[in-house]
Amino acid sequence: MKTSIWIVLGILVMISLACNVTLPVERMQAGELQTLNISEPSAQGPTKVTISMGAGSLKINGGGTGLVEGSIHYNVPEWKPAVSHQGNELTIQQGTNLGNKLPPENIANDWNLKFGQSPIDLTINAGAYDSQVDLSGVPLTNLSINDGASNVKVDFNSPNPEKMQLLSYKTGASTIKLTGLGNANFSEMSFSGGAGDYILDFSGKLSRDGHVTISSGASQVSVIIPKDMNCVVTVAGAINDVASTGEWSANGNTYTHQGQGPMLSISAELSVGSLKIISQ
Repeated sequence: MKTSIWIVLGILVMISLACNVTLPVERMQAGELQTLNISEPSAQGPTKVTISMGAGSLKINGGGTGLVEGSIHYNVPEWKPAVSHQGNELTIQQGTNLGNKLPPENIANDWNLKFGQSPIDLTINAGAYDSQVDLSGVPLTNLSINDGASNVKVDFNSPNPEKMQLLSYKTGASTIKLTGLGNANFSEMSFSGGAGDYILDFSGKLSRDGHVTISSGASQVSVIIPKDMNCVVTVAGAINDVASTGEWSANGNTYTHQGQGPMLSISAELSVGSLKIISQ
């Protein structure tokens, strides 16, 4: 009986020691720089386009031919992107097979894409990346962006020729600047962030009424509208740091700006941080 007890105790000690051992994690080695060229023809009717990448840089512009064209430069073989185009669905997805290894320190993962004049329902899924997205004049029926710790600028410098049903942006601890949102031609917009610095600039010309919901944690949020836009902002949540610049009239937690044309309605719910509403 005593022998059995000592055997059991010995096994438990070995398990305990194993749990406290930190094993070295291998880091992958970067390979040769490789290029994937993309040239996808248009399909009849709107196409659902999904772009999925991890760490790196993403640049998107209009002015392309067909549905989408461009190139991806990468030096992690396991991150080799794959393109799938079936009917009215196009997916450009980065490989993710790293196993238990860490990515190399000198990563190259640069995506440069151009969209043409075909209507698209666009989804961008990304991790910790830098991005410059110019969607000026790109015909979007929906736009969804989901990212992590990132530094992103999205521009709408000219009107969206399509009616966008939903513009959705979900992010983490990031620096985000969205400009020309009045040109995005959305019916509904939702923005959800964590701890970050966010600028939502609704410059441009509203072609119809739009409703926006904003929710974030410990962040700084700036909402900018043109001085001639009709806008009402309703603030909820625990935040008590709200500053307005321009000709706003305040009634409790509601701020109204008189202008012309369609109405932009914004509901903002922030826990902590600050909210600036600016007309200029």
